[in-house]
Amino acid sequence: MYIIGMLMNLHNDIVFENYSKGVLMLRLEGIQAFEIQAEKACTFFNWRKQTIKDWQISQDEIIISIDYHAELAMDFSKSMKAGDELKLSGTSTFHFKDGLISFIKDES
Repeated sequence: MYIIGMLMNLHNDIVFENYSKGVLMLRLEGIQAFEIQAEKACTFFNWRKQTIKDWQISQDEIIISIDYHAELAMDFSKSMKAGDELKLSGTSTFHFKDGLISFIKDES
């Protein structure tokens, strides 16, 4: 949840996409939109941990497999309440421009 450190690695024209079960749930364009969402997302969880399980590196992109574990800080629905633990697995794909991350695609 160290937002300043995270932003230092992002290109000003960052594009972020989040997919759940193949459906686009969120798309952000630009570092300001990303920062606002990151700050908002910090309020969703009491803590969170991402564990990298595997990675694939090619000339154009890096794809990492991640286990995500967090504790909800607020109620999201009748079945997802504050204090509940969230466990997901997925992948994150990264593209780069000018030595910075220019595209992130999260899929779970």
